Amino acid sequence: MKKRIVALALVVLMLTVAVIGGTMAYFTDTDDATNTFTFGNVSIVQNEKNRDGDTFEQNQVVYPAIHEKLTKGDVTVDGYTFKIRSLEGNYIDKIVNVTNDGTEEAYVRTIIAIPSINGYDDTANASNNPLHWNYLDASDFNGTGWDWNGSNDAEVTSQKCYAQDVMIGGVAYDLYVATYNAEVAKDETTSPSMVGFYLDNRVNYDENGYFQVVNGERRDLSEYIKPDENGMVTMKILVASQACQTEGFADAWEALDKAFGAISATNNPWVK
Repeated sequence: MKKRIVALALVVLMLTVAVIGGTMAYFTDTDDATNTFTFGNVSIVQNEKNRDGDTFEQNQVVYPAIHEKLTKGDVTVDGYTFKIRSLEGNYIDKIVNVTNDGTEEAYVRTIIAIPSINGYDDTANASNNPLHWNYLDASDFNGTGWDWNGSNDAEVTSQKCYAQDVMIGGVAYDLYVATYNAEVAKDETTSPSMVGFYLDNRVNYDENGYFQVVNGERRDLSEYIKPDENGMVTMKILVASQACQTEGFADAWEALDKAFGAISATNNPWVK
């Protein structure tokens, strides 16, 4: 499939897991959608929206997906038309883009820290991940857009993990970086980087804890999903955007690495 589905990612998103009738549901909340960092005389805003262009609605309950209903259809947000999955399949819109609200052109990248819950899958088959999210790249918009592997190649449709098992607040995360491969003009909004997420329909809960059944095999998720005394578990998924001026640099990769350094386990927005 064209898009590699890895794990859901939200801007400083809190996910609360509740046991409901033997299955799992997620309660979502967030504290700040403007997790941005700038260098030089630039200013950006990181946006979170749904397919109607409205601000992402908090306090949503997310149920396991109904896969046979996860069809795709065209939507248009901020002037960009792209395919997104149906809401009928328990899919949650989370459309993230960046607006340049400053006076200068800017280079932009978005860094996503995903809990390493999917690390149990040694086959690296992303379709078997417990948590999924969908992203867009430059190939979705005639070559101008997000590059996820650092190669500035609009035809590459896979993501590069920049660092694995990075400890942030005592939790292991995998770091991904989306770099916008063009200058973002004053008052311009980028195409979306991520567009939404869903819970795999094979994830469940019983007296032994959380698990997922793939090809008849039970896979224990208790290492990653640990309820408290009230049966609730919280996972924090982090997203941040960085921007710098374009003047004097060859491209976004050179500029952003010069301004903030290359993203790594020891250099990222969550390292104190």
